[in-house]
Amino acid sequence: MKIGLMHFRSGFTDGVSLEMDKQKIVLEEMGHEVIFVCGELKDEEGIEIPLLNLLEARNDVLLQNGFDSLEAFTPEEYEEELSDLAYQIESQVTRAILEQQIELLVVHNLFSLGLNLAAAKGVSRAIEKTGIRAMAHHHDFYWERERFSHPTLPIVNRYLSAFFPPDSKNILHCVINSISQKELLTKRNLSSMVIPNVMDFNQSPWEEDEFNRDLRERLGIGENDLVFLQATRILPRKAIELAFEFIRAFSEGHFSKIQEGTRIYTDRKINRQSAIHFVLCGLTEEMDRSYLREMKALAAKMPYACHFIPHLIGSHRNQDPKVYSLWDAYTMADIITFPSVQEGWGNQLLEAIFAKKIIMGYEYPVLQTDILPKGLRIVSLGKNARIGEKGLYELDWQTYAETAESLFNLITDFPESHRLVDKNWAVGAQYFSYDVLKKTMERIIDGVDWE
Repeated sequence: MKIGLMHFRSGFTDGVSLEMDKQKIVLEEMGHEVIFVCGELKDEEGIEIPLLNLLEARNDVLLQNGFDSLEAFTPEEYEEELSDLAYQIESQVTRAILEQQIELLVVHNLFSLGLNLAAAKGVSRAIEKTGIRAMAHHHDFYWERERFSHPTLPIVNRYLSAFFPPDSKNILHCVINSISQKELLTKRNLSSMVIPNVMDFNQSPWEEDEFNRDLRERLGIGENDLVFLQATRILPRKAIELAFEFIRAFSEGHFSKIQEGTRIYTDRKINRQSAIHFVLCGLTEEMDRSYLREMKALAAKMPYACHFIPHLIGSHRNQDPKVYSLWDAYTMADIITFPSVQEGWGNQLLEAIFAKKIIMGYEYPVLQTDILPKGLRIVSLGKNARIGEKGLYELDWQTYAETAESLFNLITDFPESHRLVDKNWAVGAQYFSYDVLKKTMERIIDGVDWE
């Protein structure tokens, strides 16, 4: 079967793009032909339809005027522009389906997040026109984001009601957690399957090699220094400010207690002369630039070194100029920070589990309902964060201190830290592997779950 994977973009390191890459691998291993159909193709081959891109110029204006402030259009002009753009997208997607003879279309987030209103209508109409079967994979819903809660025009509300997501006999809905499954049923009366994020637990371990061995040196990180890694994108719901403050608490309250030559679970020997480094390797969307500036200002106040390195990290390795893969970043890390207060699932968790790294994280709702009950163990910041006066998330100092003590005790207990990461790896392999995704996709392709 020929299967099209559709998203705003492909070849990036955001969670949706990574999950789409994993689906491609699994589907091809099953013997299917897979092609990307996206608004932007970074390093991938496929069909590029720029009007699907959330950053496409016409869509960007519609997005701002539809959700922020109506300034560039009258209501009539807005509706006309939106309808015209949707029609163009419908025509281009229809042509791609027919010319490429695509038999199943897997649509990632176009029908859920509200970032491209015209694309949702256009793709929905193309599915109806061609009669193709489509699997709509919803990673995030617009009602989870504050920006989409107050549309400026009735037409925007009508699009959200009709196409986010659309109700069609040709479309099978899939979500990534049980909370979204319940919300979709409540808000849209639509049933759905849960397909969690997955990881290839059969691949070779991520280890230091000739290519990535110089990464610590390039950042000025010594062999005996301790590295915290934040591998997510940099945006407000990731609550990275909690990680900054936690590492401060760990640095000031516990790191001085390190005994000379203490061997930790990553086989690094740390001592009182060791430095702490916080490495942030994720990209920042244009809409989140102000948050990035806030994080850099916060980093400048910390008593440890901070490194923002999205320019050095890509979805694949590259030699000239030298760019490391996201997996290379994990090889130099000792602790993974994951302080997100809201996630549809949480790719970085699986990456850290596979890499056998200790995770310091916040207990966001999906972590509580869908992940921790499987047996995963993290060093927890709890679940009581609040928005402070400066608009950033805060926790009381006692929480930071207690969590820092827990981490200190764990990383200095060599046998226990090894038991923890090995157990987490086993949990991940059992519940969140490619084998799990393969079984689910087999059911979908065979039509078992289609109404």
